[in-house]
Amino acid sequence: MKKIGIILFLFLMESSFAQVGINTTDPQEALDVNGKIRVTDTDIGSGRTMVSIIGIDDEETLSKINLSPDFVITNNTITVSGTTSYSVKNIDFTDPADVALYLEDYEAGDDIADLYLGIDGLNAHETVIRFINAPDAFYISGIQGGVSGRHVLLLNPSSEHMGVRNEDVESSPLNRILIYGSVASTQGQGAIEMVYDGTRWIVLNIRN
Repeated sequence: MKKIGIILFLFLMESSFAQVGINTTDPQEALDVNGKIRVTDTDIGSGRTMVSIIGIDDEETLSKINLSPDFVITNNTITVSGTTSYSVKNIDFTDPADVALYLEDYEAGDDIADLYLGIDGLNAHETVIRFINAPDAFYISGIQGGVSGRHVLLLNPSSEHMGVRNEDVESSPLNRILIYGSVASTQGQGAIEMVYDGTRWIVLNIRN
């Protein structure tokens, strides 16, 4: 009886590390299913939030899919930032929290180098960045967080000019802005539209 118990234990140990195949005699993974998979009675929607998605690779293995920063999962919904969605983020020059987070202790009259807008993180959904309560004309020499195809619209509702500098060395090379001229600015209220080409921001349009 003792020998039978040892043999059974060894058999169970071996089985616990074996690959299992369903509709296949040659499993390639811990669980290899040749056929459609149906899952019911999941508790998504009961307070759980999806943080990643699963897809099938070229070897037909289920794997986690890496998404570019353009894709964002929020409340189990995948959205593409900077394309068809024109959601708005306000950045207030008179709000100390906004100044500390986005403008790096901005002072009136200073150019804003390597401007942080959070478009590669907390503001990934936002396409329109609206600067409000500007105390004076302000100029931007570079913007952080650009990825190929990322589109942003800088909106200035105030009477103060808003401008961008061309290829300004005060900003890091990958954050710089390319325009046709030394500076592009609104004459008071207006907007500057830009897209990122993978190496720098390109000014597409200036609207006054």
